Amino acid sequence: MSRVEPDGLVLRSKSGISKAYFTELPKEIQERFHYDAAKGNTYSAEQTANQEALYKQQKKAE
Repeated sequence: MSRVEPDGLVLRSKSGISKAYFTELPKEIQERFHYDAAKGNTYSAEQTANQEALYKQQKKAE
């Protein structure tokens, strides 16, 4: 495991980097990593907004 984020676990292996979202993991795993659904949803929304802003900025620069 590479790191824990509010919405999931970031995993790194020889084949690359992937993310396992807490909403897709068993409750036991969610509890082990202190998953908070509200914080996870907020974090996901912020990440999506940041990606969209970056995309728009890149398109504008073209």
